Amino acid sequence: MAEMKSLPEVLTVGEVATYLRVSETTVWRWCSNGRLPAFRIGRSWRVRRSDLELNIDRAFPDADLPGYDALSAPGAQ
Repeated sequence: MAEMKSLPEVLTVGEVATYLRVSETTVWRWCSNGRLPAFRIGRSWRVRRSDLELNIDRAFPDADLPGYDALSAPGAQ
């Protein structure tokens, strides 16, 4: 997965979807319902990289620990 710091400061729905390996529809839905903090430019959603990092940290608080396996984390499919 790409290093988070190499991403632009403001991300498109497509960039977020690619980084998280989910569909653009999923990211669009998260933006629309407020699950992922985002703002609109015209008809397009944009996400601040810092907001995305914060959401990832909140969803997986132990992810930085050695030996952590996100696939076996609670709630992982």
